[in-house]
Amino acid sequence: MKHPIVPMTKFRILLLLLALYFLPYVVYGQPESGIRPKIGYVFSGGGAKGMAHVGVLKVLEEVGLEPDYITGTSMGSIMGGLYSIGYSAEEISEIIERVDWSTVLTNEIPSNQVIMQRKHEYQRFMLEMPVYDGKPELPAGLSEGQKLSQLFSELSWRQAGVDDFHDFPYPFTCIGTDILRGQKVEMNSGDLSSAMRASMAIPSVFTAVVRDSTHILVDGGVMRNFPVQEAIDMGADLIIGVYVGFDRQMKPEQLRSLTSVITRTSLLAGAHDVESQVPLVDYMIVPNLQGYGRSDFTSGVEIMKRGEEAARAQIDVLKALADSVNNLGAPPERRKLPHNDSLMVEEIKVLGVSPSMTRFLTAKTGIETGEWITPDQLNEGIDKLFGTLFFEKIEYYFEDMEEGKRLVFRIKEKTNSSIKLALHYDNAFGPGLILNYTRLNSIIEGSRLGLTADISGSPQLRTYYDIHLGKKRNFIGSLFVNAEREKLPFYSNNVNIGNYNHTFLTGGVAFRQHLGINSNFGADVYYRNSTLRLSENIKEVRPELEYLDNFIFRGPEVSFIYQLNTFDNHLYPTRGTRMHIKYRQAFNTGFISKFSYPDSLNLENRQSESIDPYWHFTLDYESYFPLGKKASINAEFSFGMSDNGKPFTDNFYLGGYRYNLRENQVAFVGLHSHELLQGNYVKEKVALQVRPIPNLTLSALFNFLFVGDDFNTFIDDFLSFGKEGRYMGAGAGFTYKTPVGPLSIYLGSRTDVWNPIWYLNVGFTF
Repeated sequence: MKHPIVPMTKFRILLLLLALYFLPYVVYGQPESGIRPKIGYVFSGGGAKGMAHVGVLKVLEEVGLEPDYITGTSMGSIMGGLYSIGYSAEEISEIIERVDWSTVLTNEIPSNQVIMQRKHEYQRFMLEMPVYDGKPELPAGLSEGQKLSQLFSELSWRQAGVDDFHDFPYPFTCIGTDILRGQKVEMNSGDLSSAMRASMAIPSVFTAVVRDSTHILVDGGVMRNFPVQEAIDMGADLIIGVYVGFDRQMKPEQLRSLTSVITRTSLLAGAHDVESQVPLVDYMIVPNLQGYGRSDFTSGVEIMKRGEEAARAQIDVLKALADSVNNLGAPPERRKLPHNDSLMVEEIKVLGVSPSMTRFLTAKTGIETGEWITPDQLNEGIDKLFGTLFFEKIEYYFEDMEEGKRLVFRIKEKTNSSIKLALHYDNAFGPGLILNYTRLNSIIEGSRLGLTADISGSPQLRTYYDIHLGKKRNFIGSLFVNAEREKLPFYSNNVNIGNYNHTFLTGGVAFRQHLGINSNFGADVYYRNSTLRLSENIKEVRPELEYLDNFIFRGPEVSFIYQLNTFDNHLYPTRGTRMHIKYRQAFNTGFISKFSYPDSLNLENRQSESIDPYWHFTLDYESYFPLGKKASINAEFSFGMSDNGKPFTDNFYLGGYRYNLRENQVAFVGLHSHELLQGNYVKEKVALQVRPIPNLTLSALFNFLFVGDDFNTFIDDFLSFGKEGRYMGAGAGFTYKTPVGPLSIYLGSRTDVWNPIWYLNVGFTF
């Protein structure tokens, strides 16, 4: 048996023409009354394929048809919802072409919208699991849809103050599914943005939407993907339906992922329900969307064209329908909603949070009552809030007041506790598992506890307890403990003669004052313990170290730091600037040497002394400059200098690629990881990177390095352009963005000698 939804045949078109000719007589029986039938537009769900509705609307406008009621589900609710508040088909088409769907459909925001203190840990994990009652659980969906909600809220400004969808220019209803009660829900009041977001909350892809305390809503297509009966119930006499829903021609290879299987399974009941709705349609348009799937949002232009072609192929029938209906009476005059390019905020209300959180939210957004605001200003304020990483989702809508509007925020805070994990591998330190535990608002509201561990052959630990203070929470006081242990190579005359184990532990207090989202300055006061232990193969090469067991350096230090980072993406930047300046001062450092002398030598196995105060300074400046949409230039200048009296472990370790750098390490392509150990350096780098396809970056670079041990002569040696201590290297490779993190393969060499070195990294870095 054929599915009833099929494109019009010539025979059916002839029957429809005859029906339209006799429409006034057959449907109403009294043509002299001049009663115009009420027309209902019904738009089905179908993911990205729902963009075809816009192409159909263009043709319906062209022939002079105008709806009295509109219903829609999922993507049909978005197209229908926007049309119902006064957007034309052309305006919706422009929106679809303008929107960056790859960004909107995720919960990601650019790194330059994340506060400086949190940039390093943002989007660095494969999986994040909320913890409820002490147990981690899988997230309810791949995305909360923050950017999608923001887009819908911005597009719904025309609705501001209009609570009843029946009061729209075209009365509107969209469908959701209440998973709490297992029933279909008709949404026709409240804020349009959350109604559209709920109607397209595809299970497992987007999280459910709570519009009020009685409904937890997911995609309406779960139960009713083609809401024809709802249009009839609203009062429609004649139904024009556009169906782009369930694809019965799907191939097995399209159902390989867990998400695709869950999504298709959840829509089976809605697909079956369509069969009960089709007979209620008076005229149906089914665009041919073969080759396009639910997730092909980047093919919007082509999909809209398919919709227009389907309607235009039957334009004679549509014109006849329009003439017949309009001859019975003109459409009623429609209410026009103002475009609302700006609104006056008379009051701000935040639902379901503490008074202190309300004060923080209003202060951080920078929105004040009694002032006019634009969508851009409001979005900027929301981005500042979301960039604190205290919130999962921030929605808003407007309510009418006497002189202006009440701005209502509906927010979802992040769960108090969460666990994150990531895997990584690089050919310098090997494989590792990164685990993170984060707890928000522990003891004090506005606090954040973080514990991150790299479980590997060269383990790392980073812990902190931050308290965000001040009206805008721009000042952060922190307790921290950091630790690291690694086996490092020891090079002599460009030859790796062995390795040594380096361990350090620091703990203390830190203070940061944010100067904006992307910069801060502050100071750290801490105690530092650093241990170095030589391997046996080094002792074999250097007999004078035969009895040396390890060195220990420990003592108090203070650091002063300034940071700036406007990179658009922390791991895959294409534009922006990064600057890091740090000055360290060590006081009263103890130096302990431990030996394993044989008893016959009658020597002390432990020797202790003090090191005079010493300093350590670094500056790193890096920028990305876009060259069109697919290319950019990367330039970097950095230098480090240090007191001649510093311990061995406070030298700079030079060599390696930019992923997974360790303490005091400076990347340089053309040298092995940690190949050089020097007290002072100057580095310059220039690189060209190109993105021929999404997620793939090809790059080539040249870098220059000058090093020296003695600070007193280093600057003069550098300015004299001497060859000693000078290195130049070049390399090329690619980075591919994967769900588990960047896959980076790079080949580099020094320019004075061919010493090919492969740099390999897979996964998110610590």
